[in-house]
Amino acid sequence: MRSLVLLLCLALAASAPYGANADNRRYCRDPKTDAKVALGEVLLPEDGSCTRQRCEVGPWGPHFVTQKCGNLSLIPRINKTCREEAGDKDAPYPDCCNYITCKGSVNRRSVRQPMAVSGH
Repeated sequence: MRSLVLLLCLALAASAPYGANADNRRYCRDPKTDAKVALGEVLLPEDGSCTRQRCEVGPWGPHFVTQKCGNLSLIPRINKTCREEAGDKDAPYPDCCNYITCKGSVNRRSVRQPMAVSGH
């Protein structure tokens, strides 16, 4: 069991430098262009996908956190007037995500459910 835990720790440590520069821990490296990306900066996709990548500091140094649209089916519908609406596919994240609108007698409410996937 100890050897399995040790092996897992070594595998995680070996994969840590992906997207980060081991010499300078103040920026990420764009995996496509090898350009420096400062902490907090955002990379928008060029392929039209509704995502973005943000350079953040993690336990092993800088890395990209990928943000994408969440699963709207996990949000309970408040009443029968709620429905899923399509996001603007030409807009950047998160405006390209689908959202829920609930029509009431007075106002209309929108809910977007973003989601982050770490370690990319």
